[in-house]
Amino acid sequence: MSAGLVARADLEAEVGPRLDRIRENAAVPVVGVRHLAHIAPDPQWMMREEISTGLIVREWQLPQAAHLAARHSGLRFVPDHLGGPPEPGQDMSRWASRLRQLARQPNVVARVSGLTSALAPGSWRATDLAAQVTIALESFGSERLLHGSDWPSAEFGGGTAPWKSAAEALLDGLSPAARARVFGGNAADVYSLS
Repeated sequence: MSAGLVARADLEAEVGPRLDRIRENAAVPVVGVRHLAHIAPDPQWMMREEISTGLIVREWQLPQAAHLAARHSGLRFVPDHLGGPPEPGQDMSRWASRLRQLARQPNVVARVSGLTSALAPGSWRATDLAAQVTIALESFGSERLLHGSDWPSAEFGGGTAPWKSAAEALLDGLSPAARARVFGGNAADVYSLS
């Protein structure tokens, strides 16, 4: 069971009433919000001055997210899904370079999630995702990565249990303390759950 919910909120709309409805029906505390910038009608949305939350971004938006994090150094940003890496077997050089640029911002932590939701169930193995996770780990370190269940989207790729097993296998080389950070400790700190 999750300890907290990072709720989807359209930050271009009235957020308060939506969050109130979500809080009323949530089984766990609402600990943050995320805006789906990758489908926002305004592709330059992140460049606005008033933004102050983490986002779901795609590879081409990682430089914008780095700019945003640099401009708002007092805020914590948590991009979901590692910024949309390419699917297994595709060239990752541009994504990796852009993710490393984003990781240079100390106020950014990354959520390791969403790597299987676009893949057909049964079509992937943990080893297929090793390059993406390794690049994220090299970029952010275990102290700035959070495992995310990606529920309910993970169901499209086979479910949250296979995704968590894959993530555990991919991070098996970390020390027990570092694994504990990625699989809960960092999220507890970022979302003030501890």
